[in-house]
Amino acid sequence: MKKGELVQAVSNEVKATTPGLNITKDTVEKIISVTCSVLAADIVNGGETRLPRLGLLYTAEVAERKVRNPQTKEMMVIPAHRSLRLSACSEMKEALR
Repeated sequence: MKKGELVQAVSNEVKATTPGLNITKDTVEKIISVTCSVLAADIVNGGETRLPRLGLLYTAEVAERKVRNPQTKEMMVIPAHRSLRLSACSEMKEALR
């Protein structure tokens, strides 16, 4: 789902579930942008973020490793780094089955 599709879906859901609330797509887009910025800042700083009905977003340390370039057969070293992970909650795991 692209950002525009997400904004449209959230806007439609808000209008359907809260008829008296007058919210524009611009407002929804700003809310989504700010939410993503806050989540990204927290995760970059080593935090974990629980997203209801989705799971846990966190970073994990990945060790340095050696790999072989399949074209040149040359050995290369991929340096240690952090990686973004999502651990799905039980509700999401069950929905995917």
